[in-house]
Formats: sequence, C-alpha cells, structure tokens
Amino acid sequence: MKRTAICLIIFVVFVFANTSLVFADANPVLATSLAMSNEVQSYMSMYFTPEEREVVSSTRSAQPVSHVAENITVITAADIERMNAHTLADVLNAIPGVEVQFTAGPGAPSTVGILGSTAAHATVILDGIVLNDPWGMQAAVGNMPVQNIEKIEIVKGPASSAWGSALGGVVNVLTKSGRLLDQGSVISGSYGNSQFGDFRAEVRGKQEKFGYYLNAGRLQSKDFTRNIEISTNNNAYAKLSYDLTDKTDIKLSFAYIQKKEEFPYPDEIDKNPGQYLHSSIALNSTLASNLDLTVTAWSLNDYANSRWITISTGASSDHNDGVTGHGANVRLTWKTGQHSIVAGGEADEQINSMPPLLVNGSIRKEAAYVNGTFVFDRLTVIPGFRYDNTNTNGDFTSPSLGITYAMGNDTIFRTYVARGFSIPALGYSLASASWTDSNNNTVTWLPNPDLKMETVWSYQAGIETAALNYFWLKLSLFQNDIRNLAVFQYTTPTTMQYVNFGRDRQEGVLIEIKTAPVYNISLHAAAEFITIKDLDTGEAIAGQPIQVYDVGLKYDDKESLNAWLQGRHINWNLKDPNIQTCSTMVLDFTVNKRIHQKKDTSIEVFASGHNLLNTQQIWSTSWPNPNRWYEAGLRYNF
Repeated sequence: MKRTAICLIIFVVFVFANTSLVFADANPVLATSLAMSNEVQSYMSMYFTPEEREVVSSTRSAQPVSHVAENITVITAADIERMNAHTLADVLNAIPGVEVQFTAGPGAPSTVGILGSTAAHATVILDGIVLNDPWGMQAAVGNMPVQNIEKIEIVKGPASSAWGSALGGVVNVLTKSGRLLDQGSVISGSYGNSQFGDFRAEVRGKQEKFGYYLNAGRLQSKDFTRNIEISTNNNAYAKLSYDLTDKTDIKLSFAYIQKKEEFPYPDEIDKNPGQYLHSSIALNSTLASNLDLTVTAWSLNDYANSRWITISTGASSDHNDGVTGHGANVRLTWKTGQHSIVAGGEADEQINSMPPLLVNGSIRKEAAYVNGTFVFDRLTVIPGFRYDNTNTNGDFTSPSLGITYAMGNDTIFRTYVARGFSIPALGYSLASASWTDSNNNTVTWLPNPDLKMETVWSYQAGIETAALNYFWLKLSLFQNDIRNLAVFQYTTPTTMQYVNFGRDRQEGVLIEIKTAPVYNISLHAAAEFITIKDLDTGEAIAGQPIQVYDVGLKYDDKESLNAWLQGRHINWNLKDPNIQTCSTMVLDFTVNKRIHQKKDTSIEVFASGHNLLNTQQIWSTSWPNPNRWYEAGLRYNF
C-alpha cells in the first residue's frame, strides 16, 4: 500500500507537470522574468562566480540562487584550492553559519552542525549518497578529502521537503567529472609540523563519448594533539561517464578511504583502522525538450576494527563494527521558461553492526517528493512536499513554502517556512551496554526503542542586497521550534538512556558582509547570534554555539598571487568550569604563488600558517584543537 501511494504521487505530479502548466510556454511575462533575473544576477557577479550563482540543493534541480528561498552558501573547487583545505571539515569551518567539532588535526574524525543544530541534524550528501552513519546519525567530515570536490552547497535550515531526514540543514557535495574543456592532470604535495603530509594526484578529461576523473591521495599526521597519536588517510576516487546518445549518458563513481587512527590513554591505546567504499551508477536522459530523467543506484560499506591494548599487561581486545547500505532513486525534472517541477522517489537501507552494543540494527526508508519553482516577474514561489516512511518511526510528511522577491536590480527578499525531521540514531534507540564506575557501581546504558522522530517547524526571513556601493550585505533571521529532541540522561542513579525532550526553540540572526575588490583586496565578515532554550522551563540549553564571529581578508591579482587571512571565534556555551571562555580568534593564513606558466602547464608554491595566535578554542575538554603549526607545498598542473 505504501509503495502504491508513492507511485501514485509521482504519477499525479508527472501528469500535472505536462498539462496544467503548459500555459507557461505562451506566457508573455516569462521573457520579462528572464530579463529581470539576469539583471539581478548582474550585481552578484561582482561578488560571486558563475558556479556560485546556481544551486541544485534547494529543489534537487539547478536554479539561480536568486530564485532560492533558503539561506544557502556555495563553495567551489577554486575556493577550496585557494584556502589549501585538506578535508571537508577544513572547508566547512570557514563558512558562516556552520560549526565544526574538531577532534584533532586534518584527517581526524570531526562532525558538523548548522546554525546551532547538533551534528545528528546536519545531513551530509556526496553525489546523492547520504554519509551520516546510522549509529549516531553523524557524518565524519574530517575524514573526507577535498581534491575530488567540484562544488559544495550548504543549506542552512531544515531541508526535509527535498532530502528527508535533515532537521538542521544539508551539506551537499558534488564531485568532479571529466570534461573536454579542462582536461589535464594535477600533482601536489605539502608537508608540515607533526609529520603532517598531504599528497595528491588527479587526472581528468574526455575523449569523444568517454569521460574520466581519477584521483588518489594520502593524508597523514602524528602527535598533532594529545588525544590522537597517529592519523593516516589513504584515499582514491574515480568517476567514469559515457554518452550513450546525444541525450543520454551513464556515470559510474567509486570512492575508497583507508583510515587508521591511534588514540592514547593513560594505560591503554585504541588502534582503530577502517575502510570505507561506496559506488554508484546514474543514468541521465532527456526524454523531451523540457523533461529530464535521472535514475541512480548506490551501495556502501564502512568497516572498522578497533583494538584496545592495555599497556601494563599487554592484554588486548578487538571490537568490530560496520555499516552496509544500498539504495536507489528516480527523479523527473520538468522545465518551461523559468518554471520547473522536480518529482521523484527513493528507497534505501543501512544496516549497522557494533557487537556487543548493537547487532544488525537497520534503518529502511521509502520516500516520494515534489518540489516546484514558479517565477512571476520579480516574484518566485517555491513549494515543496515530501512523504517518508521508515521501519523505525513510521510515516512523516515534510511540507515547505518559500518566496523570493527582487526589489530593483540589486536587492532580494527571502522568506521560508518548512517542517522537518530527524530519524533517531540506532545508537540511541537499540544499543545497550553496562560498565563499572569509580565507586564500583554497575552502570547500565539502556536502549529506548520508543524514541520518537525529532521534528521542527522552521521560519526564516532575510534580505540580500548590493544597494550600497562596493558592499554586499546578507541578513538572515530564523526560528526553529523543535519537538522530541533526543537527549542522553540518567533515568536512575545507575541507568542512562536517550529520551525525547519536550520543546526546544532555536532562534537567531546571521549577518554576512563582503566588499568588492579594491586594488585586488576584499574583506568579508560575519556574525551569528543564537539563543537555544527549553520552552517548558525557560532555561537556556548549553553545549551548542551561541555566538560565532568570522573575519577575513583576501588578496587576488587574478594572475599569479592570492592570499587569504581568516579568523573565527566560537562561543560553545559549554558551562564547564574546566574550560575558560576564550575571546581570541583562531587565525589562519595561506598564500599561493604561481612561479611558472607555459601553455598548458603551471607550477604553484603555497604555504599556510594555522592557529597563528596559538588559541585554545575547544568544544570539549577531551578534544583540544591543535596548537600553531605550519605547512608548505608545491602544485604542478599539466
């Protein structure tokens, strides 16, 4: 019955798309709408590249960012190269409204939250595959290399009407592919303190109907912080494409990561090697002049073998855990003029095994969604709806409605209302364990299979303007009313359990500003202010960021030299007497210089200084951030 309902929704949307909106082809307003859109885009060209002015994450179809109601930030491959980032965590840490919880230096496990949300509420997607593990519903963004990334789109706020379980937002990672215009190869390497090294090689191109992108790399460090002794990350990525016809192509992708971490303790050491592999196949076809079809299937396997060694006795114990998953989705995209409708369905399953805590727990999902973008002169209306069915928590519907309005040629107003959800992690609902505490009491961690979905109603409004000469300003207001937040607490003095926590409100403002380049120099700054409180008691909730400040200075001569100085301060509101409040920013600097250019070859040297002020700015006493460190490297393009 549920599968029938999903198919019926897709069929109705398909019929609707091909009948009731045919009037748009003959609508004389559309030509004017397109001109207005181009005028609005013209002012943005002073501050954003063409790649940054088009996004897919809002409706799962390419749209101008001026037609998107959500608060979205776009990062391109060129941005990543300029900042000399090593992992996805490094990139996200530079984005206003995004907060990374680091555990050590580059390559170490780290997680991410968005606008004060928890890491379990931020969904990370790589080429359509959700990377959040079912155990804690978190994504290890610190393990993800960046060489294969073409573009990152961050949706700041619930995105469930398009992506399902995404209460806090989405980090959508799009990878590189082979193209005729920029085929070539890159070899790069950098080395720094604590035996840090980042070594990469890639090749990309297209020969007639066949396209290819291949990448391999190694990320390593030793004794970066006191809590991680060794961290290595060997990785490879491949994407192959073939044009079956002039209207249909097929893509294959493979990602592989071999990771190893060693965590030292007073009388123990945790050796934690693991492997991650995912593969996907996608068929893209133009069925008609205004109708495209995409069908994708994927699988993944994430495995780790943790060995605990007692140093004093030499005794050891092994703990194996892993995640296997597979899924498929189909998507239809219909466009006429600037109107578009995206409809699709998907199904997937992830199985988590972490004996003895959890054995073969699974999350299965089936979903159908429809998202539209309708442009009427200066007004854009973006409705969305999604139906999800899960084996753990039943059904959920996620409606959304966004509106943008272009006032003049340099100002855009946005407003957005959405209902979102997050599926409880298997580690919260099914896992159990017991141990002896320092007082020789047996403490038990109980499962809670009755955990409800965490849900949210989100309200957003904002303005983006370049009305002031040489200045771009973006102001975003938001309020998230969350119900059934999953919280870990003592239910008795010797038992602990995740339980649903009444009513929680997150509200705040995010202010961003950029300047146009003057003598090749531009400035950017952002301030994020959030309050998070329990609506039943009125008390503030600790442990999530409440103030975040970003400042930056960029130099780019567009020829051979660019440099970037970036500072960030986060107040995590920990309420922990062992952690002193720190008002100093973590300050990073990077510079890139091209020293050779001839036809299709170039050589660049680069250097970076991290945490220049040697600031301790941590979110947990267990995970201090690295002290000041430096690196330098060479990049060869041919």
